[in-house]
Amino acid sequence: MFGRKTPAVLSDNPYRYVSDVIGQSDLLVVNTENPFTTSSNAVKPDVPLKADPSYIKYVNGTNYTVVSANANNHVFDYGIDGMQDSIKNLDSANIAHIGAGNNKAEATKPFTMEKNGHNITVFNFMDSENFAEYSQEVLPKATDTSAGFAAWDDEESPKQIAQAKNNSDFVIVYMHYGNEYSRSPNENQEKISHKSIDAGADAVVGSHAHVTQGVEMYNGRPIFYNLGNFIFDQSNPATHSAYFINFNITDTNVTATLYPI
Repeated sequence: MFGRKTPAVLSDNPYRYVSDVIGQSDLLVVNTENPFTTSSNAVKPDVPLKADPSYIKYVNGTNYTVVSANANNHVFDYGIDGMQDSIKNLDSANIAHIGAGNNKAEATKPFTMEKNGHNITVFNFMDSENFAEYSQEVLPKATDTSAGFAAWDDEESPKQIAQAKNNSDFVIVYMHYGNEYSRSPNENQEKISHKSIDAGADAVVGSHAHVTQGVEMYNGRPIFYNLGNFIFDQSNPATHSAYFINFNITDTNVTATLYPI
């Protein structure tokens, strides 16, 4: 998150102390917890976040491919226009993006890449039940004909994952879910994560809680329920510890390494 108070420390590369871990990653997936927009029209009444587009370069912490995961509860803080500004600015910076779009097909479309003979697919969804208090105007779920975020659907999302697995060696489901500041997953997180793996996902990775949560092995596949913050401006000490997860694919073997930060 590059808004609010964080610009005070963005005069240098924010990845400089972790570049030995992520700098050579073939693919870096980042939850971007703000729209990159200059709009002053905040739609969300509480804690609206945005970042100046000049900071968009700081999303990229690798020499190779970076993907911005946009299915979160802040990317529409400045409305659909703010989201569209953000996507336009990400495109200009050659940063791929998933999880939000001008309709459901665009928002739920995964990122795919082929590297060293392996096909990789990354989905990005948000658990909309976490934010039932917000109206469709404030936090829009993408529909067939309207813009919004990619909302997890118990029927449709597993079908998408299963279809992708038919053409992929490794499928990651990146979720925005859970209760803020809770150190353990809720029932919905467990249900969504298990459904994802049952459908063919090789790993589930979560964000949103601002603190780390547990790691579960389910049917031989890992679920990292919440990574915590990397760049944020919260004062609570519990929000100052987090994880990176590195997946290394060699032939048919995948090793997941968890780095505390």
